[in-house]
Amino acid sequence: MLFRSFSNTVNHTPNAINTAYPIDFDTTNVASGFTLSSGSHIVATESGLYNFKASVQLSSTNSSAKNVYFWIRKNGTDVPYSTRSQTVNGNNTRATFSCNWTASLAANQYVELCWAVDDLTIRMDATAGTPFCPTTPSIMLTVTQAAI
Repeated sequence: MLFRSFSNTVNHTPNAINTAYPIDFDTTNVASGFTLSSGSHIVATESGLYNFKASVQLSSTNSSAKNVYFWIRKNGTDVPYSTRSQTVNGNNTRATFSCNWTASLAANQYVELCWAVDDLTIRMDATAGTPFCPTTPSIMLTVTQAAI
């Protein structure tokens, strides 16, 4: 079975609303059967059906409602019906958002996770560790092989 777990240990702050941003990863936690290219391309080394599960920590810096959108691209093309969204309210509020997708990939095809916002007062938030708990990445992504 092929699998890989990625994370990013820094904040992701968008520069513009309603703009797609590929999400890059700076840490590989465990790996077998995938490579990371260009920081955001998750490349399958073998053909198969794969499950992608993301967990994102969001942080809001004002009290207005704001929307965050996540979806996947396969080989640079948005996958239809893959968008998942979350609304966050509250000043200095954190929210955890999880979603998953399934994609069939041939060897050397890639998927990347993208995001966009409708308000610049929200970000993907990495949190420093404390004496009683480790660092929280802004995003974690796990890829597992569902079928050959």
